[in-house]
Parts: sequence; C-alpha cells; structure tokens
Amino acid sequence: LTLATMEEPKGQSEGALHRERLKLIKSLVSKSNDLVLGQYDSYKKEEFVDKNSATDSFFALKLSINNARFRGVPVYIRAGKQMAAWVTEINYVFKSEKLNDNVLTIRLQPNEGIAVKLLTKKPGFTATLEPTYMQFCYKHFFPNETFDAYEKLLQDVFAGHHTFFNTAKEVEALWRFIDPLSNKRPKTVFYKDGSWGPKEADRLIERDGRRWLAPYHAFCQI
Repeated sequence: LTLATMEEPKGQSEGALHRERLKLIKSLVSKSNDLVLGQYDSYKKEEFVDKNSATDSFFALKLSINNARFRGVPVYIRAGKQMAAWVTEINYVFKSEKLNDNVLTIRLQPNEGIAVKLLTKKPGFTATLEPTYMQFCYKHFFPNETFDAYEKLLQDVFAGHHTFFNTAKEVEALWRFIDPLSNKRPKTVFYKDGSWGPKEADRLIERDGRRWLAPYHAFCQI
C-alpha cells in the first residue's frame, strides 16, 4: 500500500524512501465497520489446526489516505488463502462516468507486468465502446531472467541494503493504525474454498456503488 500510494522520495537514499512510507502510514484512516475478516470452510480440517480455531484466513478493508493527493479517494484491499486464483495486483481506477472503465493494473505475481484497460471504439458504423488492454510483460522482454522475490531480499541482507525492509518506526506506526481495528474486530465470517471470499466483502465495496475487479486472465500469457 505504501509503495503504491506514497509521494516520490526526495532523493535516492534508503532514508528518503522510509520517510515517505512512514508519512503515508501515518495518514491512513479506517473504521472497524470497514473491515471484514473471514475463514475458509475447510480451515478447521487442516492438520494441526484447533477445531475451534477463530484464526482468520481472509480480510477485506476500506480505508482512506488523509493527504492532498488521495483525500476523498477510497482504497480497498483484500487478501486471503484458498482463493479462486493466486494473484497479487494493484489497480488504479481512474475517474469516469462509468466505474471501472479505465484502469491501470500493476501485476506483481504471477506473470509480472503492467496493463492499461481503456474503452475504445469498436470498428464499424456504430459508436460501440469495448474494453481493451495495452500490456507490458516482463517475460516477453526478459524470457530467460527468473528472479524470486525472496532471492532479492536475501541478497539485500548480505549486502546490507534496507530499502525493502520496514524500519522500527514504520512497524510502530502500522500497529497504531491496526490496533484500534483489532480491538473492535468484527466477527469472523466464512467463505467457500476456491471462491473470492465471503459475501460480506462484496457488500463492503458494493455499498459504495463499486465492485471488486476480477483479475484479467489473459494478462501477460505466453
């Protein structure tokens, strides 16, 4: 979230990046009724799991960022286990007359790349608009380069680089944001294995007249 929404750091140093991330974290605002916690149906059947476990395997959250750039822009996050697909992506939805028409997607995994969804006129005599995608795919340009994210982190550890690690101040600020939500945590709800999460998460975003974006399955396929 911080890397996706923070201001450009004033300089290339690790400290400059950490300061901008910390500033962003301190501007986060949310309420407990904007949080959904879930557990997939078969979780308690997993080996070594307590049959009465209330451990969460899913969350959805609406929050806002109290700064000049994002004030008034809602931010929605969801993550979970045993979902319909394994995918991590960031979607920037641009303002338009119809929601979700123009979207910039940064796919972190799998099939890393960037896509822009645009409404374009379909060829013909009628003014028919259809969504189309423009893509940049890492695997198309660097097909022989494979580099696991944890390899990068381990390399940074050995080199003494701290850019992609949280500082103590960042962690403390994160807990100051999370603790009030955790102290008034909602009741855990359940969702089917292989789904996109509980229906309560859909209602969370739909009450604002929006919907979760389904991943574009043809994203950077080779």
